[in-house]
Amino acid sequence: MKIQNIKYSIPLVLAVVVLVVFRFPDLNSSITACESDFLAIQKIDFDSILQSKSPFFSGLISLGANVFGCNLLFLRILSFVFVTLSIIVVYKFANYFFGLQCGVISASLLTVQNIFIIQSGLVVPDFMLSFFIIIAFYYYFREKYVATFVFLVLGLLTSSITIAVCIFLILVSFLKHITCKNEDIVKPVFLSFFPILIFIVLNLVFYQNIENWDFSSEDYLDKLLKYLYFIFVGQCRSFLLPVVVAAVLTAFIRKEKYSQATQIIFSLLIFVLVLVLFLAFLNYKESFSLPAIAILCIAIGYCIGFLNTDYVYKYLITSILIIIFSIETYYTIMQTKQGLQVNETEIINYQTIQRY
Repeated sequence: MKIQNIKYSIPLVLAVVVLVVFRFPDLNSSITACESDFLAIQKIDFDSILQSKSPFFSGLISLGANVFGCNLLFLRILSFVFVTLSIIVVYKFANYFFGLQCGVISASLLTVQNIFIIQSGLVVPDFMLSFFIIIAFYYYFREKYVATFVFLVLGLLTSSITIAVCIFLILVSFLKHITCKNEDIVKPVFLSFFPILIFIVLNLVFYQNIENWDFSSEDYLDKLLKYLYFIFVGQCRSFLLPVVVAAVLTAFIRKEKYSQATQIIFSLLIFVLVLVLFLAFLNYKESFSLPAIAILCIAIGYCIGFLNTDYVYKYLITSILIIIFSIETYYTIMQTKQGLQVNETEIINYQTIQRY
């Protein structure tokens, strides 16, 4: 960002201050229930790592624990690196395709989302997954398919939910080929499908994530509604839905003027629906919907950034949203703080692991 553009970063600075105020005081708090599975793997045991819920993340945490010791604060800071990377990649995505103001607004709104702040100080793979998915989209829409392939593979090693991204990008490639006859289809389709083959081979040879999938269609509609509720309403996120609806309507009205940007936004919003369908079908935990919330923040940033007004008014709207989302975050933290804590037995077990 150029020196003369520093004034455009004010909302992002405000959002980061909110994140620091809410999260840093709790970085050294007791181990939480959602961290226990990953903190249990402290030795570099490849069998345990490969059979964990997130092999790449577990391997990274295990490596960090062996190099720097079993320090919970350090491991949370290591995890916080991907919080920073998530903010950066959302900024770069929106900045590259929609402009500087859209990038700042999108990253700012993501930073103050309550799920983003609550999960940001925990040793969980959610941010790593979100980072890999968003950056895969970033390189795909820039037609850098080799880089897309690399991050899809890393995403699959973090969580099998990345298969939804692979399938979606294959469908988008076919659609682009149909609408644009000169559009190359072989390279993007192959490099989007090949990570799935790698994932299947790794599962057959090393670990059994596929065997742990829950393909039950029983109560599928209830599961679907559960994820939709979590994304748009859950954790006091009641203000996100009307803002997203306003963003979509605005993008639709402007579709002739900003056709390429609008196509990208609508592609991302369709992916949100695909992701929710995939989450409900395989019964994943709700926090894996973080990439969907990141995409919704990009859509809102696109909507506000292209308003036909001065940047001061755009940032005033953004600041109001930051305040509203911060209030939602405060109430969410108050409600979930006790629920995140594990019982004394689990804390003792983690302390026992530290001694060996």
